[in-house]
Formats: sequence, structure tokens, C-alpha cells
Amino acid sequence: MANTVYQPHKSSLGIDANLMAVASSLPVILMLFAFLGVLASIVALIFALALSLIIFFLEKNSSLVKFSAVQAAVVNLVCGLIIVILLILRSIVYKAMIKNIIYDIYSYYWNYSDQYNSARTVRLVFLIVIYLVVLAFIGLQTIVALKSFKYTQFKLPVIGGIAEKVSEKLGKININPTNTNVPPAQPQYTTPAQGYTPPYT
Repeated sequence: MANTVYQPHKSSLGIDANLMAVASSLPVILMLFAFLGVLASIVALIFALALSLIIFFLEKNSSLVKFSAVQAAVVNLVCGLIIVILLILRSIVYKAMIKNIIYDIYSYYWNYSDQYNSARTVRLVFLIVIYLVVLAFIGLQTIVALKSFKYTQFKLPVIGGIAEKVSEKLGKININPTNTNVPPAQPQYTTPAQGYTPPYT
């Protein structure tokens, strides 16, 4: 699907629309707090969603800003859900691997057993996967932000289609893109006013 290019314009907040669109793509960086655990990931997800949605509802005119904000919100939601699921799986697998380990304070069996070391390795692998997911989504949003800076509406596969439908339903589009065939509005013809003729005296 072709990207949509917009003419440079201001957002309804008086800021250049491309800067607002870029700002809506930044909250995904909050997902880097995933290493702190499930709760931290959920809090980061809530803040990321809130920031994107605030921009969407504050913007009244620019469809570039509104679409970028909705797409960012969907990206944050998908990224956050994947991270939370991976963190939960990581915890379940780790606990299942160490539940039969008996900790002996005298022999340090806990620290040196192969089973415990394997469990720690699995935790590390999950953490690496989580960060790869976060970095992948940050990379996607970076591409979107660079496109938005050039007033280009860049649709991510699948996510972009969802964001477009949501944006069209929740907000009005008032800015016409440059690559549409919508003709400019023609001024209405008005009959010229006739001159005033004073009554004969």
C-alpha cells in the first residue's frame, strides 16, 4: 500500500505536524524497562499508550498526527503484550526447572548444580529475546518517525491497517494529502451587487 505524503502544515496545537507525529512514536522507548519485571512492563505499557492517546485526542485537524498517534498506540500495545507474555513464560519455565533442586548451604549445591545453571541460562535467553523484541519495535518506530518527519504517513504491515481504521473512526480528517486527486474547492460565484440609484427629485 502506497504511503501518503502530506503538505507541511501545523497541528491544532500550533506545533508543526511532523514534530507531533514524531513525538507520538517515541513512547515505545519506555518498553526498555521490561528488564525490571512484569509489573514494570505493564506500567511502561500504560504510560506509552497514554502518551500516544493523549496526542491523538488533543489533535483536532491533522490526520498525519492522528494516524501516527494511533499507530504508535497499537505498536506499544502489541509490544507490551508480547513482553508480558514472555516474562510470564520465563518465570514459569524457571520455576519449573528449579522446583526439584534442594539447596544445601554447606555444599553450595544450589549455586553449582547443572540444573540450576541451566535454569539461569534459560532466564538469560528469555531476557535476550525480550530485548530483541523491544529493539525490533523501537527500530520500526524509528523508521516511522523518520518518515513522519518528512510528512509521510508510513503504514506498518497489519498494524498500519488497524491504525488507519481506528483513526478514521475516532477522528475527522481535515488535511488533504498531496498525492490525492481531490480538486481544490472552487469559489462560489456571486452576482455582483448593482449600484444604488437615488430616487428622482
